[in-house]
Amino acid sequence: MPDSHHTVLSNRPRQNCLEHHQKHPLKISLLYSLSYISHFLEFDRSAGRNLIAETFYCRLDFYHVKKYWDLRNERDGCPYQKSTNPHPLDKIFEGIPVEFSTPATITEGLLPFQKSFGKLARTKIILAKMIRPSDEEDILRRAYVPEHIVSLMALLSKGEPFLVEDHLIFAKDNWVILVGYPLDGLFSQERCERLLTQAVETFRPEYLWFIGPEIPLSLAGNCKERQTDQYYRFEIGQTKVKSSLQKMVEKASHELRVERATSISKDHHKLISEALKREKLPPRIKELYRAMPDYVAHSSSVCVLNALDKKGRLCAFYIVELAAKDFSTYLIGTHSKINYVPHASDLLFFEMIHLTVDHGKNRINLGLGVNEGIRRFKEKWGGKAFLNYEFCERFYGYTRTVSLIKSLEGKL
Repeated sequence: MPDSHHTVLSNRPRQNCLEHHQKHPLKISLLYSLSYISHFLEFDRSAGRNLIAETFYCRLDFYHVKKYWDLRNERDGCPYQKSTNPHPLDKIFEGIPVEFSTPATITEGLLPFQKSFGKLARTKIILAKMIRPSDEEDILRRAYVPEHIVSLMALLSKGEPFLVEDHLIFAKDNWVILVGYPLDGLFSQERCERLLTQAVETFRPEYLWFIGPEIPLSLAGNCKERQTDQYYRFEIGQTKVKSSLQKMVEKASHELRVERATSISKDHHKLISEALKREKLPPRIKELYRAMPDYVAHSSSVCVLNALDKKGRLCAFYIVELAAKDFSTYLIGTHSKINYVPHASDLLFFEMIHLTVDHGKNRINLGLGVNEGIRRFKEKWGGKAFLNYEFCERFYGYTRTVSLIKSLEGKL
């Protein structure tokens, strides 16, 4: 029964309200369920925030939560009438920044890839900052590793991006990725430990993946999986291409032509499958290869370099990311043993240099060493190791409270 704390639907127009309830049953159910919960719990601001963060895990974006509790406007033709007495939950949200209160600013706050997915950005109450387009521009200006490219990481991981004290975090469902390379370039074990603790307390992941120059001491003895490698880069202005490499490129150019593309075809899929069967690659590198078709289809800053023979057959390809301001990023590359042409990969490396220069950049991040063969190829071209890479997977095994939302959806 309605009372001074409950929302009362007006009598107009009932059909629109019914349609709205059918479209958004979870949101309406949560509105009613939390209204009832508010009768039995006395809220102060911190306790209220913790309830929302822990029980409902912030899976509703702030716009919808605040919209339903403010009850000031109409949405989708479903009018509400606000009671004269304040709702107990009002004080939970009174400290939330005003930019979360209107749909227009939420839309403006989304990254291009989030808009294309048709999802509203979500954020955490306690620790994380929603990444806005202006934030993304600043991040790309300061980036020095591929993990700083927000669109790359978000598209590959399918996680939500957050910015915390110059560190990027990506989270979804039961996992969190903490990028331990600070944008200011000043790695600190102390700061990293603090952020790790905050991330675990806030997101409560079952799995946490850490990537950075050093493993935090609290993780070091608890890694379910660990990897050590180095990042390589090619400094265009400081590296002279050897004459022997120039001859290889010239020879390959007589047999092949290079094109710059933005899509992947079935021929690329065949080469990827061929490479995965032929090469001994770490599991995460294999997953990177498998993820490339979907990534290329959604990215607006990627370039596919194709080496085609005189019959138009694909002999080799590179995928290069161009979003960062100061460098391009070599993501993956492979060649065909079926349509094999000697030095096709060298020809593509040479083209990647020109592509980078054409986009006003002076260095190429060549990624990790991965294995001896890949390291030798990168070093052959003048690539140098410049930054340590540490990976750690930690399993926490938390029971996710987000399941409560599913139970509420089915019962209310």
